[in-house]
Amino acid sequence: MDFDYSKILDNRSKEYFQEAVRCYENECYRAAMSTLYCVCMCDLVYKLIDIRDEHGFVPAEEILREIKNIQATDPHKEAWESQLLDLVKERTALTDEVTYEIILQIRQWRHLSAHPAMDDENKLVIPNKEKVAGYLIDTYERLLTKSPIYAKSRDLPGLIADVILERREELNDDKVFYAFLEKEYAISKLESKDILRIFQTFWKFELKMVDGREVELAREINARLLGYIYQTYTELLDTHFSEPQNHLSISRELWDEAHKLFVDYPKMYNFLADEDKILIRNKLKYRTESHLPFAWYLNGGDKVAHINELMNERNFCFNWFSAHYAHGFRDCYKRDGLEAYCDQYFITNFKNVHDFREAGNYYYNLLELFIDEWTLENCILFFTIVINNDQIYNYEKYEDMLTTVAKRALQLVSKEELLKRIPSEHVEFINHLQI
Repeated sequence: MDFDYSKILDNRSKEYFQEAVRCYENECYRAAMSTLYCVCMCDLVYKLIDIRDEHGFVPAEEILREIKNIQATDPHKEAWESQLLDLVKERTALTDEVTYEIILQIRQWRHLSAHPAMDDENKLVIPNKEKVAGYLIDTYERLLTKSPIYAKSRDLPGLIADVILERREELNDDKVFYAFLEKEYAISKLESKDILRIFQTFWKFELKMVDGREVELAREINARLLGYIYQTYTELLDTHFSEPQNHLSISRELWDEAHKLFVDYPKMYNFLADEDKILIRNKLKYRTESHLPFAWYLNGGDKVAHINELMNERNFCFNWFSAHYAHGFRDCYKRDGLEAYCDQYFITNFKNVHDFREAGNYYYNLLELFIDEWTLENCILFFTIVINNDQIYNYEKYEDMLTTVAKRALQLVSKEELLKRIPSEHVEFINHLQI
């Protein structure tokens, strides 16, 4: 049988389960059922111990204590097994109604398999191959790969939210954060249905807040959690949310948080319902928040098409104080070898600065940092742009700007060739540069 044993959370349970599978593969079906029942009982005990020791879960301690008392005092040594199943079902979420009934059935087959139970022909009762296979699969999917954290709460997303907020100061580093998620919740080993449920819950970008000042921090943690889940289950999430009936919605006031995720994981944008995409596009068209120009995923990830759209439809978008957004935007383009398109956009928008202060801040924060990577065409574009705005042309550092760009251009072409291509207003200045 084909099981991903790495998803079984406890190594001891993994070893015992593999033994049951080997019995099945060797057609020892009575041995398989006897071993499988032991696996179920042991796994429940291991998870109770884990949730008691790691999380101080009081019901787990109480169950284990009661079981130990029964084992010590009850002459019927099997009594603790029934009690364990019942207490786990009543006081925790480790088993639901279906799983509980399945384990009871496995126990019945264990009794028939381990004792000299005979049929009408005085032959030992043997479970058939299909039945054993079904019980193996059920045990794997419904118990062994289920995180013990469920023993604390049926509302796993709510529990994760509370714990993360309580320990947020420790979780600033992504590696620490991801290790915490794995240790506490075994995110990479959860069942698909639980991953989808958690992802949809946290998509709301709303964790439980102690007070209003924590909203921004909580949403940032929320987004990081979504990012980690997406990295871990990319194929599952892309497949599930590509279906129109599974599309997600998001509150308009949470667009900032969603945008940051879409920049890192552009396919997530396609998880949105069509009406949300329309609202976001309208916001991009009519508002000038600094992050909006970086929504290149709106054009299906076509960065060149997005740049052309921005240059044709948008006026000045970047304030000097939001330069870090622009740098991140350019990095996205540079990773695909498209930084020249991004530089063209930055240069084109330079013509829209409104005063000397803005001209300086725009140049030094958004242009000068990347001039050493400019193409000749973008250098020529710069010379053309700056003569059309008096706030640049009369800026005190105007000649310094021209000199820096000229030096870059002359790394790419001769002075004679450059003089042929620049506006006539700059010919004398460039001609007299001692470069």
